[in-house]
Amino acid sequence: MTWSSRRSTKRQQLSLGWHNESHDELHKNGSITLRYNNGTGGRKTAVRCECASGPPTFVNWEASPDGLSHTAVLTLASCCLLKQANGRLLPIAESFRWLTTPLRHLPCYVLRQGQWAYRLCPSKGTLHRLPADVALQVDVTGGGTPAAATT
Repeated sequence: MTWSSRRSTKRQQLSLGWHNESHDELHKNGSITLRYNNGTGGRKTAVRCECASGPPTFVNWEASPDGLSHTAVLTLASCCLLKQANGRLLPIAESFRWLTTPLRHLPCYVLRQGQWAYRLCPSKGTLHRLPADVALQVDVTGGGTPAAATT
């Protein structure tokens, strides 16, 4: 992990550490804390990944007063154990639905290939094949990211 300082006119890039999986922690709720050590000047970082559906979020970032120790917390669907209360793995369809929750916030996209145009709308879980000569327009309703969509 690297970090760049914006305080000086010269850009200074610092390493927050190298991942050391032997120090990682798996928590009972399924979250995991990844440990990074031996960064620039002895810096170390802990990144806690919490289980949550939907798009990734950056929850918190704290640093020690000397800047040598950092802790970050983020949420991701892929940080979930995907197990039932009895300890068995979730059925594959349910696991897939959970892991794809971040896609539900994406706009529709269009791919033209030969005589066809394919319209993928992750938020609706749809894929359509249309003749390529169908008029296209820009769709900015899915989170503000412009993407081509059919009319």
